[in-house]
Amino acid sequence: MTDTVIAPTHPAQARALIGCLAADQPVLYPPNVLDRAAELLAQMWAVEEHTGARFEPQTLLTNFPVAALDAAVSEYTGRNQVQERTPEDIEALETELFELLGELGVKADRSSSGFIRVRRTPSTPAGDDDGFLLGFYSDAGWFLETSLPDDPSVPVIAPATPVGAAQVAAVIRAFVNGQLGNPFSR
Repeated sequence: MTDTVIAPTHPAQARALIGCLAADQPVLYPPNVLDRAAELLAQMWAVEEHTGARFEPQTLLTNFPVAALDAAVSEYTGRNQVQERTPEDIEALETELFELLGELGVKADRSSSGFIRVRRTPSTPAGDDDGFLLGFYSDAGWFLETSLPDDPSVPVIAPATPVGAAQVAAVIRAFVNGQLGNPFSR
């Protein structure tokens, strides 16, 4: 007989577990995505509690959190959210983001390729001396890259809207100030 684990249904516990999961992913998530994932996870745990169903610890503490985070991310990157953008749409989004970064005190400039070059701070955990390229892929969404050849492109999960640009700006400020760890090494 297997011991069962009754998962915590408290939202703070769900948020802490989602935060730990997200910290291991090569992705940058704004707080609202993590909050939504925690809400979904608490709902999944509540189903177990209210129905009397008992799941294995692996399901409760690993599979459910992964599913909740995936579901929250899909609200921004799912088939209905990602659409081909015109060069003008991308330019407008990147201009909005560039202005927001400046308002938040993030040192950045526009690169010749049209992307935003975000400057490192002494607290920034990754990258090279040239900083990072931040931009928007027309068919995939926001991203952050270094100029190092072996570093991957790191998605930044947010909608392709001015609200999404504000979420990206806040995440990038936290990243360059060393608050989010190194997504390039996860």
